[in-house]
Formats: sequence, C-alpha cells, structure tokens
Amino acid sequence: MIEIGLIATIIDVGVATVLTTAIICIILWQCRNLIITRLKNAVAHENETKIEGLRTELRKSEESYKADLIPKAPQIETLRNAASSGNANRQAILYKRQIEAVERLWEAVVSISPARALSGLISKLKVDAPANKASVNFQVKEAFKMIGETFNANKSTCAEVSKIRPFVSKPAWAYYSAYQVIIGYAVSQCKFIENGLAENFFDVESIKELIKKALPHHEPLLEKSGPKAFHCLLEELESKLLAEIDLILSGKESDQKSIERAEDILREAQAIRVN
Repeated sequence: MIEIGLIATIIDVGVATVLTTAIICIILWQCRNLIITRLKNAVAHENETKIEGLRTELRKSEESYKADLIPKAPQIETLRNAASSGNANRQAILYKRQIEAVERLWEAVVSISPARALSGLISKLKVDAPANKASVNFQVKEAFKMIGETFNANKSTCAEVSKIRPFVSKPAWAYYSAYQVIIGYAVSQCKFIENGLAENFFDVESIKELIKKALPHHEPLLEKSGPKAFHCLLEELESKLLAEIDLILSGKESDQKSIERAEDILREAQAIRVN
C-alpha cells in the first residue's frame, strides 16, 4: 500500500514538473517575442530619430545655402549670361567661317570650269592612243596646249581651297574631291597629248572606283564606257555638291549615311593622290 502511494506521489511530482517546465518554456517564448518586438521598435525609433535629425540638418543647410546665394545672384546671372553670350558668339563666328568656306569652295569649282570643256573634249577622243594621233598633228597639240594653259592660270585657287576643309561638311568635300579628280584626269590627258606621250600613267580603275562610291547608281555605265563616262558625270557631282552647300547654309547637318559614303569617297581620292 505504501509502495502504491509512493508511486502515485512520484507520478504527481513528475507531472507537476513537466507542466511547470512547459509553462516556463511558454513564458520564455512569449518573453523572447516580446523582447525581439521591443528591440525592433527601439531600433526603428532610434533610426527615425536619426533620419529626422538628418532631415532637419539638410533643411538648415539648404536654407543657409539659399541665403548665401541671394547676394551672389547678380554675379551668377552675369556669369550665366556671359557663358550664353560666349556660346552664341562662337556659333556666329563658326557660321561666318562656314559661309566664307562655302564661297571659296564654289569659287574653286568655278575656277576649274575651263577644264570642264577640256574634259568634254577628252571624252570624245579615243582613249586607247590619243597621244599617237597628236604626235602627227601639230595643230591638235597646240590646241591642247592652249587649253592646258587656261587651266594652269587657275591652279592657285585649287591649292588654296584645301585650307577651308575644316569648315565644310565631309560630303561637300567628298563630292568636290571626286569632281576635282575627274578634272585632274582630263588635264593629265591634255598634257599627254600636248607632249606627245603614248602612255597614260593615270590609274583609270581607281578613278572608276572613286566615282562608284560617289555615284553608285552609275556603276553599269562606268563598267561599260570607262573613262568616256567621266565627263558626263561631272554635272551630277556638281549638283550633289550644291545640295550639300545648301545644307551647310541652312545650318543643317548631313545624315550618318551621307557621312559614311563621304568617308569612302575621300578614302578612294586619297589613294589616288598617294599612288
């Protein structure tokens, strides 16, 4: 009987211990959550306090900065107006230089116009051996000599025009370069005939490639007619040049496609000059 009572007592003590332990665990868990919540609130409050303090300092700094600017406002306005005026002056000076460059570029085209008639004459000759015919015809040689002298009188303008290149658009300079190369070919042919030379040292294929870059739609004509087609394309090159000049005068810029084509033309023209 005593043993049964002892066992019951032990069981009661065990149950009480388990219950007590469970209650303590629950209380500790609740306390943990409460502590975490209070810590979060405390940190959030502290952060809010710091942020609000920073906002207050920023507002004070901004107000102080604005207050400092008030006496300096006339100076700032003066500097702003000076910068704006300086930019306007630079634009005006640049536009003036562009106008002068365009005028000189067109003067250069006009200055070599006598050679355009020479180009037309050359295009009507047989390109295979013009010098041989001239060698037995003194009158033909003299005629070409007179035409060549007319062109030489204008060579100084052609040399000077290179100075204005920075002030004209790439497409404008490219079309002028192509125009000049064709004229140069005609003049060289004239010199060959004038001196009775049988061999033409000009690279005709390079000139064809140059014109193809400038006027790609005329590639079939160039392949079919060769140098005879050069002269008839001068007028179209001149029209292209005038169109680019109109763009410059209107203050507009060439599109990217035109610029890329101009770079191809100039690359071919440079190769011809080097060779």
